[in-house]
Amino acid sequence: MGCGASTTGRVSSVTGPEASYARRSSHDIADSTTKLTADELIEQAKQTLRNADASVGDKEEACATLWNLAVDPEYRVMIRDANCILPLVACLSSGTATMKEKASGALWNLAVNVENREEIARAGGIQPLVAVLRSGTDVAQEKAAAALKNLATSNANVRRAPQRPPRFASPGVPRALCPS
Repeated sequence: MGCGASTTGRVSSVTGPEASYARRSSHDIADSTTKLTADELIEQAKQTLRNADASVGDKEEACATLWNLAVDPEYRVMIRDANCILPLVACLSSGTATMKEKASGALWNLAVNVENREEIARAGGIQPLVAVLRSGTDVAQEKAAAALKNLATSNANVRRAPQRPPRFASPGVPRALCPS
């Protein structure tokens, strides 16, 4: 009997020659699949982002890898220690729309860590995040806004944020009456 749906909507078990093939295939895949450690994934992503000859798809995948890893508090530190923040910031200025989405997402997750907030600011990440917030895709804008929110919780970064001149209609008009 093969693998099929029963009348109850459940998948029936695999039996006969199909079962032998399924077991053999999964065993072969497990043996041939190389599992990379987080250190190796982070290093590989960093090298890809720094490589001028890397394809756009590879760079987008590297940003996505760092975004996914940055969910874990331990990996956030490892990503910072591997000097991956600067290449992520660079993707905000020169990357594709998809790359900007993924880099913004990575920076959002990284900015949960206090030390990473300082590093993102030192890497010049605030201005590019603001630029993505103004002109990126909806997804990129959402992730950039979340990253900036996390960055804004650090007093040092508030001083680094771009300053907008106040909008006064004329000298002497109370600030409360001026549009923001």
